[in-house]
Amino acid sequence: MRPLFLRHGQAELGAPAGLAYDLSFNEYGLRICFRGLSQTLPSYARRFSRRLVQHHARIVEGSVAIGSATKRVAVSQARRLQGSPLRKRQIIGNLITSSSLDAASEGLYFLNSCEGGLGFAQGDILPNEAIQLCKELKSIFSKVATENYRVPLQPNLKEILAPKPYWKPKTSSPLLIPGVALISDACGRVQR
Repeated sequence: MRPLFLRHGQAELGAPAGLAYDLSFNEYGLRICFRGLSQTLPSYARRFSRRLVQHHARIVEGSVAIGSATKRVAVSQARRLQGSPLRKRQIIGNLITSSSLDAASEGLYFLNSCEGGLGFAQGDILPNEAIQLCKELKSIFSKVATENYRVPLQPNLKEILAPKPYWKPKTSSPLLIPGVALISDACGRVQR
């Protein structure tokens, strides 16, 4: 189940044409994935990351409230959890009574527990572009994470990519933009 602090800000993280994102968890922690063309992807990833950090700051200062729809979705997902009925009731009760400050402290606790990050690229983005983008994103997230950043465990690629990303918006694909095939290899099949 996605934490309330992530669910709370997703509505305003939108994606322009051909770009998509996924925020999900796997056994290594939070996974943020981006999909798009190399010409627009780096600026979108930076903007998305800044918005995520800024949204968290607005929750902390109390200028943003948790929407009722956000709570309804979280409660609905909690009702589908497997396990003890008592634990399920506790989770649902906490979700119903949670405030923006609770979501902010949950987010801050999570971000401060991060010990590292891993970035990689595939497709038509060049290795030096990917390295530069990872450095910029690390700088953006350093505003909310502690200095306990270190090189994480090196899991194999299948473990990081599982489960398959659930792209938002669902209909976003760089291949649907007219002319993309003429200017870019969005699928990464052609050598540059």
